[in-house]
Amino acid sequence: MIHVFGAVLVDAIACHDAFTPGTSCIATVRTAMGGVGFNIFRALGSAPRRFITALGDGPFSHYAKEALEAYADQIMVRVMPNRDVGMYLALMQRGRLLYGVTDASTFEEAMDPGWLETVIRAVCPQDIVVIDANLVPDTIAYLVDAVARRGAWIVFEPVSVDKAARSRKALHDVFLITPTEQELEALVGTQEPREKQVFEWMRQRRVEHLVVTMGAEGLQWYDTTHTIRLRPLRTIDVRDTTGAGDQLMGTLLSEVHAARMTLPEGVSSSSARETVGKSMEEKLRRAMDDVEAMLLERLSSLEQCC
Repeated sequence: MIHVFGAVLVDAIACHDAFTPGTSCIATVRTAMGGVGFNIFRALGSAPRRFITALGDGPFSHYAKEALEAYADQIMVRVMPNRDVGMYLALMQRGRLLYGVTDASTFEEAMDPGWLETVIRAVCPQDIVVIDANLVPDTIAYLVDAVARRGAWIVFEPVSVDKAARSRKALHDVFLITPTEQELEALVGTQEPREKQVFEWMRQRRVEHLVVTMGAEGLQWYDTTHTIRLRPLRTIDVRDTTGAGDQLMGTLLSEVHAARMTLPEGVSSSSARETVGKSMEEKLRRAMDDVEAMLLERLSSLEQCC
């Protein structure tokens, strides 16, 4: 089972070639259901999955609830009265995020240890648990500690530079982290960290795999002993890349889970992690192919901002 603790948000994405400061620009604004956790959950495909999130009772929450109904038997929702679901606002300039703002306060407040204690009971040894950094640091620390004690594989998605920075001290014994280059700097605590510094940070925090996403440049994969750059086969000029990293994470985790399920019953967690990790490069390449397919579909669809 893959358990995703993450936010569901209403996305408002504006695309433009060049935004002009101090005035209102003419641009198409796309609205959709999103949130890092929800995007990852959807990208898991047919893998056994569970999504733990929060809604309010306001108008945006009613909109979100309709989108969640298709996954009703796979979702656990805490409803917060007199609150509304969070929002993500983004200005995409020539396919890159210029500015983004997230209000995930309803989700932050809802995911307290008292409520999560019951939810965590369903986590079994060697399950995969995804932690979305829209959670506040104290909650992340609680989840990491509790999940590690249950023998599950912890996966952390940093979400943003600010959230990576505030979460860094809560992380330990993590199977996989997927930062951008800027988020990696926030996690390690230094600008443009050298490979030696990255490996040392991984050793201190007991992080087994680090996948640094680099947009059109591909990604850099680190395990405990070496690092490899994986480049995309081609560059896709799409004006809205929102959710590409979440798609990568979801596809990769579905591959990891499938590989885990092929191992014999009773294999130890450490042996399972080592075996699955040996084929991580192959899994990453397939995940990159899946992201490319998603971007190509967006390029040709009406969702593409004009």
